[in-house]
Amino acid sequence: MNAEDIYGPRNRLWSGTTIRGHRSRGTGIINNELYRGVLVWNRQRYLKDPQTGRRLARPNPPESWIRTEVPELRIVSDALWQAVQLRQDEIKNRSRAIAEGVRIAAKAREQELLPVSSGLCRLLVCGLCGGEIIHVGRQRYGCAAHARKKACDNRRTLERRVMDAEIRSVLEEAAVTIMLHAEPLEQEAQAQGDLQERRMERERQELVVVEGRIQSVMTAIEDGLYTPALKTRMQQLEDRAARLRASLQIAGAHQRAALTAPRRFTAQARKLIGALRERDDTETVLKLRRMIGPVAMTPAAGQSGLRFTLRARRGWEG
Repeated sequence: MNAEDIYGPRNRLWSGTTIRGHRSRGTGIINNELYRGVLVWNRQRYLKDPQTGRRLARPNPPESWIRTEVPELRIVSDALWQAVQLRQDEIKNRSRAIAEGVRIAAKAREQELLPVSSGLCRLLVCGLCGGEIIHVGRQRYGCAAHARKKACDNRRTLERRVMDAEIRSVLEEAAVTIMLHAEPLEQEAQAQGDLQERRMERERQELVVVEGRIQSVMTAIEDGLYTPALKTRMQQLEDRAARLRASLQIAGAHQRAALTAPRRFTAQARKLIGALRERDDTETVLKLRRMIGPVAMTPAAGQSGLRFTLRARRGWEG
């Protein structure tokens, strides 16, 4: 349905959880008893997480559920409903060992007996759809849009060690590129600063003229030449002087920031890349992604491999 642009509830793409839901909670299309003419109320309650503010669903015990027959809303037969439930039982029995293995692996990761998922994958995006690259099992990573919704044609996956090596290689190239373009960026910033300085000099000169005129008006008022027109002119000159002073103050702050930005950017980006050589913690990865851009993972044309390219942010790529 995703491939045919048939959208699901709320005009969104379909996902596996939309169909199968959570059986014990009665959620998902194939567990919705309303389709067989039974309205179920009080299946779950909602709480708010005091730390995140997110609404969390918590199941109520089945004995507290309230069922009401609404045969006019039935759209599937009891035979079909039971067949679907039996099919879910079969799938659950077949996958029982897998589910237990996932549970044991998760517990082992908590105890640091197994490696956790790579944080470097957060630097990646799919080169076809722009979606995130996620852990898809057995230390392999792939496109989230394909794995979850089959909404992308990027079926390629790769092992963690290969992915980490490719990302680090791209980052090392980025570090060299940033270093090579640091001086041109500083030169460009200096040129922009010189242009801004010329604009500021014109405003300074105008401010001197305006202040001179204000002084002349003040002298005239002190000499007894006060008139309504003179008062209006005085107000105009003071307003213009105030605008010029504010403009010069703001322009000066922007000029100082612009002159130091390339140097600060270069130092920070290289520092983050260096930190990832030691540890791929999520905070460092996300900071680096915001600074230099994501790394696109794209299937190589006519090959079985993948290409990794940096989608650099504007401003330093040269």
